[in-house]
Amino acid sequence: FECACAVGWEGVLCESEEKIDGCSSNPCSENENCTSTNNDGGYSCTCKPGWTGKNCRVDLNECSLFPCLHGGACKEGREINVYECKCVKGYTGKNCEIVPRQCSNPGIPYLSNDTKWANGATLRFSCTDGYKLLGTENLTCLRNETWDHEMPVCIADHLNNTVMFLPRRFSPVLATFVSLSVVLATATIVFGAWLLLKGPWQLGRNLTKVVKLSHVSLASSVR
Repeated sequence: FECACAVGWEGVLCESEEKIDGCSSNPCSENENCTSTNNDGGYSCTCKPGWTGKNCRVDLNECSLFPCLHGGACKEGREINVYECKCVKGYTGKNCEIVPRQCSNPGIPYLSNDTKWANGATLRFSCTDGYKLLGTENLTCLRNETWDHEMPVCIADHLNNTVMFLPRRFSPVLATFVSLSVVLATATIVFGAWLLLKGPWQLGRNLTKVVKLSHVSLASSVR
């Protein structure tokens, strides 16, 4: 006798489940790796870079993987597996992964401590009429991520040049600045104390935030 087996079975008595090689029909795109996953025709394709889909026949949009870091913009290339990142100023590398050397806020009170300036950037400090600069006018960010000088301060012209000054602190102290606090009459003592500890610096217009207070000096970004 001879058995006519149903689909999916084989053997003299149709006792064995038929093994179907899912890769026998070469379902994966040319030269892609195919792996049988079971005996009923299942398979899996391993796609080469630049291709996707069950059979690796779909051109992958590389930008859909968000390869550009730190806010970089991605542009897909005309060829397979090619893309280009346009990095935010200061960042470099194929995927904008190289972080620029930066200096932190040198002590300008109205700027966050998280504010950064790139290597080579220069801050320029100047005083309003009636005040003179004590320290260096320009600060430049060095490659070792430090400033080349301490942040300067402004002092009134009528102060005696022989008065001793401590870093970022005035002496004699509070009485000197009470008359300057007219612009903040409701907070004279607080303003005077703030001047002693921080130095009376205000943001220049070309920085990221404009301070709507009239103080006695100005900090601006040169480049």
